[in-house]
Amino acid sequence: MKKILLFLFSIIILAACVNGKSSVSADDNDESSDSATVEVLQDQTTKYDATDAQSFGLNGMVKNVEYQIYSTYEEDGKINQGSLYERGDIAFDKYGHILVDEWLNEYGYDEEGELYRGNHLYTKIQRDKDGRLSKYDDVDPTGKSEVYNTYVFKYDKNGRLSSVNLKGWTEEWTEKRIYKGGNIYPESVSRVGTIKGNGSFSSSQNYVYQHFDTIGNWTERTIVQSDAGGEVVADSVALNESQQVREQKVQEQIKIEKRIITYYE
Repeated sequence: MKKILLFLFSIIILAACVNGKSSVSADDNDESSDSATVEVLQDQTTKYDATDAQSFGLNGMVKNVEYQIYSTYEEDGKINQGSLYERGDIAFDKYGHILVDEWLNEYGYDEEGELYRGNHLYTKIQRDKDGRLSKYDDVDPTGKSEVYNTYVFKYDKNGRLSSVNLKGWTEEWTEKRIYKGGNIYPESVSRVGTIKGNGSFSSSQNYVYQHFDTIGNWTERTIVQSDAGGEVVADSVALNESQQVREQKVQEQIKIEKRIITYYE
């Protein structure tokens, strides 16, 4: 009889422990995904280094950023969301290391958190004195692959990404980001470069932010984009300038970008 009572008592205690556990999450309250989704780390001793997330303009212990860019159309004087234009992900591991950046570069780490591969096993990355990503060098040292891309990242005095330079096998460009006040998200971005076989181009994007989540990261913004490109038609040698005269066609479009952000706790 005592054994039976002890057995029943053990079951009651076990059930109470199971019911006492709960997972932490936040539900989306509207279409703009203003709420933050949180995932509890299995290993509570894991230390998340937010350097990479902060370098890419993100607050908190970010796990994944899923973004969607939509075309727009005007109706009754209002801008409305159209069809899906582009989508992608930015991801970080449980230690805060970048896994996929916004240019679709990949990063792989060993158990000690050391980089062992990028897009290829020969890919190398460099970090500055503050631990921020400063160079992503995806060039085959043997010369067997003609495909190569090298990204160079620079930051302003507040640690925000201020410029990105790409030297690739099909294109070269420099992107500059402008910030307002102490915001970690840019007010505008401009890009100037050349595409192999297609001449030069320039583009600019101005942003209007509509929604933010509870961590302070934006979840929806409107993009006003202007693009210009064209072939060289004459060199301004007579003007003793290095700048070239080009025929350019300017196109403007408005897009909507949304993000769903998940976090570690």
